[in-house]
Amino acid sequence: MARPPLPLETYGKISATTRNGKHAAITYYRDSDGVTRRMLRTGSTYPAAVRALKEALRDRLAPAGDLITADSTLDALAAEWK
Repeated sequence: MARPPLPLETYGKISATTRNGKHAAITYYRDSDGVTRRMLRTGSTYPAAVRALKEALRDRLAPAGDLITADSTLDALAAEWK
């Protein structure tokens, strides 16, 4: 049986590898558009690479703004579109 997909805007297990002599942390992130993308960050040590990756994930998960929310009406969306 296949594994269920990641929920939107979440990431999976962080794993370690080495790239060009640097430590790297890798995970998969499922974007709000439903596409799962691989994210990789490097560092001088494995914990530094994990910290860099978590910072990148935090920045990616940050809300874009307060103008449009899940509770916005179509009239409000149309007003913002103009």
